[in-house]
Amino acid sequence: MGTALFIFIIGAVLAAIVALSTSNSNMRKRIEAAPTAGLMPGVDLNQLDAQANSALMAADDLVHTADQELAFAQAQFSSSETQAFAKAIDSAKAELSRAFELRRLLDDDHPETPVQRHHMLNELLDRCQRATNAIKSQEQQFASKRDVLANIPDTLSQLNIQVSEVRVSIENARSLLVALSATYPPESLASVADAPERAAKLLKAAQVTAAQAKETHEAGNSVLALEQIRLATSTVTQAGELANQVMATRSLLENAAANLTAAITSISSDIEDARRLGQPNGPVPAAVLDPLVARAQRAIAAGQRVLSQSQLDPVAPLNELTAAEAALDNALEQARSQEEVHNRARAGLDQRLGRLNASIDAVTNMISTARGA
Repeated sequence: MGTALFIFIIGAVLAAIVALSTSNSNMRKRIEAAPTAGLMPGVDLNQLDAQANSALMAADDLVHTADQELAFAQAQFSSSETQAFAKAIDSAKAELSRAFELRRLLDDDHPETPVQRHHMLNELLDRCQRATNAIKSQEQQFASKRDVLANIPDTLSQLNIQVSEVRVSIENARSLLVALSATYPPESLASVADAPERAAKLLKAAQVTAAQAKETHEAGNSVLALEQIRLATSTVTQAGELANQVMATRSLLENAAANLTAAITSISSDIEDARRLGQPNGPVPAAVLDPLVARAQRAIAAGQRVLSQSQLDPVAPLNELTAAEAALDNALEQARSQEEVHNRARAGLDQRLGRLNASIDAVTNMISTARGA
C-alpha cells in the first residue's frame, strides 16, 4: 500500500512538471514568433521592467485582498449577488498566472532579444491591468452596496416621506374624480374609475413591507431589509402612478376638443395622400388603402360628433383617430418615400435642363454676336 502511494505521488509530481514544462515551451514558442522589428526609440527596458515588477506585485496583493473581501461579501449578501465577484477573481487569477509565467521566462537562462523583451513586458503589464480592472470594478459595486446598507435608517425615513406624499396624491385623485364625474360621461372615466382605490391598496401594502423592513434591520438582517425596502419603494411608485393617471385624464379631457380637431386635420391630410397615391397607376394598391381610408373616415365622423355634443366620450374617438392614422401612415410610408425620391429626381432634372438651356442660349447669343460682327 505504501509503495503504491509513493508511486502515485511521484507520478503526480512528474505530471505537474511536464505540464509546466509544456506551458513554458508553448509560451516560449509564442514569444519567439513575436514581431522582430526594431525597438522603438526612447524605450527604456530597465524602467519598463521595474514598472512591470511593481504592477505584478500590486496586482497579486490586490487579488489576495479580494479573496478576503469576497468572503466578507458572501457573509453579507446572497450567493447570486456575489457570483460575479467570484468570477472576476477567477479571471484575475488566470491573468496573473500568465503574468507570473512571463516573469519567470524573462528571468530564466534564455535571454530574449530587446524586441522580444519589450513585447513580453508589455503583455505582462496588460495582464496585470486586466486583473486589476476586474477586481476594482467589483469592489466598487460592493462598496456602493455597503453604503446603501449603512444608510438603511435614512432610506426608511425617505420612504415614509414618499408614502405621505403619495397618500395626499391619492386623496386629490379621489376628489378630482368626483369633480370630473359631474362633467364627463362614465365612459370617459372608465379607465381610471378605480385608480384611487387600487392606489390606496398598494400604498397600504407598501407600508406593511416598510414596517417589516424596519423590524428586519433592527434584528440585524440588513440584506433582507434592503430587499424589503426595494419592494416597498416599487409599490409606492406604482401607487403614485395610478393617482397620476387621474390627473392625466383630466388634462386629456380638458384638451379633448383641441386634440380632436388636430387629429381630424392630420388624418384628413393622410386621406388626401391615400386618394392620390392609390390611383390605378399609383404605388399602393387601392385594395390596400380603401379599407384604411374607410376606417379613417368613420373615426373622423365619430370625432366630429363629440365636438358637436360635449357630453359624449372624447377619449375613445381620439384613440381611434390615432390608431387609424397610424395604420394609414404605415401603408403610405413606402409610397411617400418613392414619391419623394421621384420628386427629387424630377427637380434635379429640371435644374439640369435649366442649366443646359442657359448654356444653349449663351452659345446662341455668342453666334449671333459673331455674325453681326
